[in-house]
Amino acid sequence: MLAPALEALLGGEPTAEVVEAALATIPIAELPAALRGLARAHGAEAVPVLARCLAGRPEWVEAAAGALGGLAIPAAAVALQAAESRAPTRAARAAVRRGLYRLRQAGVPSAAPSPSAGGLPPSRFPARPVEAWMSPIDGTGSRGVWLLIEGRLGAHTLLRGVVSDTGGLLEGAAGPVAKRRAEHEVATLGRRDGLQWVAVPPAWSWAVLARALGKPDGSPAVAGRRALARALGTLGPPPMDADPPRRTRLADAELDDPALLERSGALLELPEFAGWFLDPPTVQAAALDLLQTRESRLVVSDQVKAEREAALVDRVIEAELDPSARARWAARLDEQAFVLHETGRPAEGRAAAATARALANPDHSPRRLPFVRALVERSLAVAAEVALGRVAAATVSRTPRPR
Repeated sequence: MLAPALEALLGGEPTAEVVEAALATIPIAELPAALRGLARAHGAEAVPVLARCLAGRPEWVEAAAGALGGLAIPAAAVALQAAESRAPTRAARAAVRRGLYRLRQAGVPSAAPSPSAGGLPPSRFPARPVEAWMSPIDGTGSRGVWLLIEGRLGAHTLLRGVVSDTGGLLEGAAGPVAKRRAEHEVATLGRRDGLQWVAVPPAWSWAVLARALGKPDGSPAVAGRRALARALGTLGPPPMDADPPRRTRLADAELDDPALLERSGALLELPEFAGWFLDPPTVQAAALDLLQTRESRLVVSDQVKAEREAALVDRVIEAELDPSARARWAARLDEQAFVLHETGRPAEGRAAAATARALANPDHSPRRLPFVRALVERSLAVAAEVALGRVAAATVSRTPRPR
């Protein structure tokens, strides 16, 4: 939920009085959700308002700390650190510390003390990551990843990449940009293709771009590769162990409900999964067998046909989902779970994350996962359309390519 009274304070440094007046319009029970909505919708622009809340009543501090803990940018960590020693109650201090812990888990470092105060010397690298965004993952395992970095003099550079979990960097670019312009371009992308981009921890985006650049089978001739590599070089060594974004929102303990797996087949009906299917050439023989089963002139019961089709699906699962393929699909689902959660579909996000965890578990048979069975059934249907000449093979190829 978004509170108009709070949104009216954005764009400046609101005084304590105007923040108090705005908060007075929101019932206490609704305040945590209102502040989380403000942070999710406006990112860094919401930090001054949330920082004012940290200086107020205990219930304000607890709600603002929860909102800032979900805002994976350095400014949020600075605001929480400043509030930690002055929090008015034990519960408020605990909320601030939880917020700081969530940011550390998301890869946002604590603010280092200044050299004049006897702290660490400044980094020898001239830039730092400040914001990042990711698109949903398409059916080829590719997604857009953007990273905004800030130089020592405050200038911003936007790093853009299309990265694939099999092909590395497919396309890249880097260039100066105003911070608000970068945020506007992300919003424009979502409106253009109908698939909303989401904010992700900057450390994770940094690591993903670095891994894509370093992938052995990545092509050195990719457009924008050199510019992207130079810009990443200003950040220094990447945090290669950065946690996937989903773990900042959905804990493993939330994924134990068996009903999540039972509902997983419905995920493929969501627009973000529209292109998710196996590469048609890999299942074409099975698709032809399926066509022959359905068009056979032999008089067999519907039950027998259903059993034959189920056995065919089992055969494809065994052939196409070896351990490496399972790990790849699990990683895609885990990242897509974060996208679903951040775009207002937490139930679907939990189902995707639970399915990812089950796929990654070698003791869990993929044949028992409704998502996997629905994925194979769709794959066979697409391959059958190609075999019948109704769809051109090139249009449904799952080979990663630039967007």
